[in-house]
Amino acid sequence: MKKPVLIDDNSPTGVIDICIVTCNRLEYLKRCIWSIIASTSVKYRILVIDDASTDGTKGWLKTMNDRGLVHKIILNEKKIGAARNFNAIIGESESQWFVMANDDMYFYRWWEYACFYIVNRYPKCGIVSFYDYTRLNLDKGNKVVEQGIMKVDRTGLGASFVFRDSFDAVGGFYLPEGKIMGFFTTSFCAAFKKAKVLKNEIYSATTNYAHHMDLPKSKLSEREFLKQYNDQRNSDKY
Repeated sequence: MKKPVLIDDNSPTGVIDICIVTCNRLEYLKRCIWSIIASTSVKYRILVIDDASTDGTKGWLKTMNDRGLVHKIILNEKKIGAARNFNAIIGESESQWFVMANDDMYFYRWWEYACFYIVNRYPKCGIVSFYDYTRLNLDKGNKVVEQGIMKVDRTGLGASFVFRDSFDAVGGFYLPEGKIMGFFTTSFCAAFKKAKVLKNEIYSATTNYAHHMDLPKSKLSEREFLKQYNDQRNSDKY
């Protein structure tokens, strides 16, 4: 696999905030965050909100924050659900482009370059989804625009590169009062496409620069995980 090349000098600059929502999935979260640390070559900050976990997540996040590896943490005392969690942690971001990620996403090397390439190539792009939509039966409006890139009508947003002004134009995610769970991303994508902003199109990097992980089958130490990750990322087999 060759490293993606930026096509011009208009790539996003400054720090990219990576906003993660987690709840009672510490082993997922560890792998997610260590994959970001091991693979990301641009300036970034990791921001995490924990939705009242009871599995040791809070203590681990405090340690990572003390070590300067996680920039900001929010620790909820009561569950508020995914939609409100994303609104809260994205609200702490100060970057023009940010990443929103579930705790079970595993970032491969060069993920950020794939995003830069797409937003440079398609000026109306306001969201780059990391999901591989070539394997899913979605709306007929989705179409491949070039090798490895698909323009899509909607995305799960579980790992996505998002333009701040376009996100703010929609007003974030919404669930009816009293509900904390629900598939809120479909309505968001519909509103996003109708937003009166320049960047209101959604593209998918169909090459897997990040993916949904399987259940962890073993508890690896940080050193063991980083060795495993680096062995994999240097093998050029993905």
